[in-house]
Amino acid sequence: MLQAFAEKFRRCARALVLPVVVLAVIFAAPTVVFAADAARQLIEATTSGDAAKVEHLLDTGVDVDHQGARGETALIVAARNGHGAIVEALLAKGAAVDVRRGDGRTALMLASQNGHAAIVEVLLAKGAAVDLQSTNGDSALLRASQAGHAAVVEALLAKGAAVDVPGPTGETALYAAAQQGHGTVVEALLASGADVDMRRNDGVTALMMTSQNGYSAVVTALLAKGAATDLRANDGGTALTAASNADHIEIVKALLADGADIDVQTNSGITALITASSAGHFAIVKALLANGAGVDVQTNDGATALSAAHTAAIRKLLRAAAKP
Repeated sequence: MLQAFAEKFRRCARALVLPVVVLAVIFAAPTVVFAADAARQLIEATTSGDAAKVEHLLDTGVDVDHQGARGETALIVAARNGHGAIVEALLAKGAAVDVRRGDGRTALMLASQNGHAAIVEVLLAKGAAVDLQSTNGDSALLRASQAGHAAVVEALLAKGAAVDVPGPTGETALYAAAQQGHGTVVEALLASGADVDMRRNDGVTALMMTSQNGYSAVVTALLAKGAATDLRANDGGTALTAASNADHIEIVKALLADGADIDVQTNSGITALITASSAGHFAIVKALLANGAGVDVQTNDGATALSAAHTAAIRKLLRAAAKP
């Protein structure tokens, strides 16, 4: 009799299991859907800068570190877009400061790149890692330097950012700033001990690039820090050949005054005089000749400054200096 009762009890218990499981799934599903929708709304509200809605969603216990499109969290979005109040609200709720999105960039990198200095300060105060690099080698300091955000650069350096970390093509923060002519940033980086002669993967230095781009003040700052004038890029070019080719007469004069080798040749044998003659840069040709440039130096294919000369005035000048 007891055995029959036990069997009947087991059958009843099994009959109750399925309904209980079904009910659990039914009641749990809306909770999961709500959580996912709330996380999506959090990122949307952050993107649009709706601080009130962000605060409301945070009060509901939404996942503050949910990663949406491209792996971005609400903190990354807020930092990128410059929404300072939202950044602070997210951090107050425990948002992870160094989460990376799909390309490896963090909130600090994006705030630095876009010049949001106040947000950079807040993130650094919360312990953001200053020297993290993205998947292609970018860093917060490199991006801020390239964009010329001096206040951000100063904040990163004050937190001990490594000044000579190379980026995707071997460029450093100094190179990136010099290339764009950001003199204030260049000065800050040099004061922090940046290697003035560090080369990019193609051998180009900050001095070569800024000489080519015509930023005289930056050239002066680099030379004052002892930048080597005669370093050669992989193609054999120097700061002097770059400035001569681009017709930057004041930079040519500054380089010559600093002792640049006037007759250095590129891998193809081109000198500053030959490239200036070929391009018709009369003032530079005159300055180079006045400083003793060799007028009869030949390229690998036998050309000279005279044979490459572009204008009648330059040809006349070169003929006067050339050997009979």
